[in-house]
Amino acid sequence: MNSSAIDVVVDADIVIKLSVLDLFSEALAAIGTSPSRCGMLRSMKFSAGVSRSSIRVRKAGQGAAADRLLSSLNILSTLSEPTTSEAHCAAALVLASQSLGLSVDGGEALLFAVSLSRNISFLTTGDKKAVRSLAEIEKHIPSVSEMRGRIIAFEHLTYASIRRFGFQQLSARLHTGAHCDKGLQNDLHHAQSDEAALTACLARRWQELNDAAPGFLAALPVP
Repeated sequence: MNSSAIDVVVDADIVIKLSVLDLFSEALAAIGTSPSRCGMLRSMKFSAGVSRSSIRVRKAGQGAAADRLLSSLNILSTLSEPTTSEAHCAAALVLASQSLGLSVDGGEALLFAVSLSRNISFLTTGDKKAVRSLAEIEKHIPSVSEMRGRIIAFEHLTYASIRRFGFQQLSARLHTGAHCDKGLQNDLHHAQSDEAALTACLARRWQELNDAAPGFLAALPVP
């Protein structure tokens, strides 16, 4: 797939959670894109179970959620595999992370490398440890600064979805699928079905991540 047609690189964790929540299309629409303009590495599609139902069930659960995960994986564009240069960049990120006692695994490092190399506007990721590591890694690998403002966290996606479509429309799906994310589960418990309280909880958790990696997250939609 031509990367110039791609707005967003998506990691497996995000696809799985949005599929469990049945918010895949809504979340992408809420950030101004569509599945055809979102790309996923082929290797990550396989790790999420695109070709094996047993993996999908393990990742998303039985029944409709696993079916939605397959649909999501199939509709996302497939990115060409990392180039040698991108693989070297990813390896450098992992090595820097390890030398600093931080946590960026090989898969996440590849997503960063591909996003940087192909100048794809945004990367959605559920790996908070990797995001928190970027500020320190940037001191050793200056090109990491190019990821500033380009990372979309899970909290951003749920916040934007609620802002665009309204809590009442999404409430049943959020409550049914909240087990996929402990933070969301806690937010729903504390908010007690109050939309303003829920979005405030999501915004607070987004801010906590932003404080740990200043400037790397894409800004939340203006209320």
